[in-house]
Amino acid sequence: MKRRFALALAVVMLAALCLSGCGGSAQTGEDSQSSSSAGGETTGSGNWPNDSTIRLICGFSAGGSSDLMCRIFAEALGKELGQTVVVENLPGSGGHVSWNEVVHNTEPDGYTICVINSPGICICKEQAENPRDYNHTDFDLLGNHVSDYGTVCWKTDETRWSDFNSLIEYAKEHELLYGTSQMNIGGDDYAFAEMMNAAFGTKFSAVITEGSKDNEVLLLNGSCDLLIGNIGDTLVGDQGGTFKIGAVAAPERVTDLIPDVPTVKELTGQEIVSFSARGYATAPGTDPAILEKLRQATEAAITNPDTIEQMNAMGCVTNFVTAEDDSYLNYMNDVRKLYLDIFGIEMIPD
Repeated sequence: MKRRFALALAVVMLAALCLSGCGGSAQTGEDSQSSSSAGGETTGSGNWPNDSTIRLICGFSAGGSSDLMCRIFAEALGKELGQTVVVENLPGSGGHVSWNEVVHNTEPDGYTICVINSPGICICKEQAENPRDYNHTDFDLLGNHVSDYGTVCWKTDETRWSDFNSLIEYAKEHELLYGTSQMNIGGDDYAFAEMMNAAFGTKFSAVITEGSKDNEVLLLNGSCDLLIGNIGDTLVGDQGGTFKIGAVAAPERVTDLIPDVPTVKELTGQEIVSFSARGYATAPGTDPAILEKLRQATEAAITNPDTIEQMNAMGCVTNFVTAEDDSYLNYMNDVRKLYLDIFGIEMIPD
């Protein structure tokens, strides 16, 4: 009971964070190896980007919402910088293969950036299994792009339950499987499932995968019972009749995208909020002048009306948070604290 009370209190705070955002928020290629160089002229700001390709690393499999977002952003960023931006998929460990590559093995020359996902990047030091030696504070941050709320989905021909409330009752007595790329509190899908388990006494159990597209395949081939994923991963399937979105873990209905889908709170009285905030970062130690150019181009690319329209079409709400004045850093600091509070985990000093 004590944990459930703590969860309820924390999700109210999380809902407020999702709604308020931070300063600067606005609601609204094929794989390639890097061709960047750490040569003398590339380390200064005068010639950057110096007619060199910029690599955008996506730590999730092709076809998922993070990958599609990266490809939309890469095109817009390339136009802003006047250079080619290529997306390289480097999936594994819920994004950590890519983040480890950038924070430990990449030259800070501005030619390699990556997508970072919160809460995953925020609380990786506190993971009970395989804790990391880095988190969001160890990158040079560029800005947040979207906030993507969690949904619970099932196949349209499902007969064991008919709606979200009957699903909850069924799951109290039966173990139900879902796919996730990160089986710890850093994965927002896993965190969402664990919030429901704590609040309702359900038996949702995770199967590890490499990304959201794999999770969908597991649902459709019958290997998993549910798809727990962000709107950006589930909107197209729901609209096409492949599966049904039964509930959304948002503080209020997402009327621009899924107006007919009720929130968990509407259906159960329990306010459960879960989301993936996705933005961009580069290697630590980047020349300040290059970093400033990247940040300005990032903001222009994200807030471009064409980019916003494309993100809406794939089910993602644009929520730009600037990296200037540490706004994006503070945003992720808040996400870190809230998720650790939800699960009663002590913060490890940076």
